[in-house]
Amino acid sequence: MLEVMKAAFVVSTARCTMTQGQDQPLSLTEGFYMATLGGARVCQLQEKVGNFMVGKEFDALLIRTQEEGVMAPVVEEDGVPTVFEKFLMTGDDRNIGRVFVKGREVHTAR
Repeated sequence: MLEVMKAAFVVSTARCTMTQGQDQPLSLTEGFYMATLGGARVCQLQEKVGNFMVGKEFDALLIRTQEEGVMAPVVEEDGVPTVFEKFLMTGDDRNIGRVFVKGREVHTAR
């Protein structure tokens, strides 16, 4: 899903360029929504997954931001939105430390 999100950001930026700004590129918030709750709504699963509301299945990733050479470096001054953007735009599976599906840990990186 991360690679799909990156592609969507690139395509929307290209579209913005082609239309000379008439079509705005996706924001990080829009792209993340499409990959989470928006995707759940399309599949009519929004009552089960898509966000962290109480009663929904807990599907989540624990992201490691300090892996050398994987994503843009995170510095002390970076706030959560900046770190999130760095992961979305430059991170990959090597940054994923733990994976949870339906509340159960199914993968831990070495």
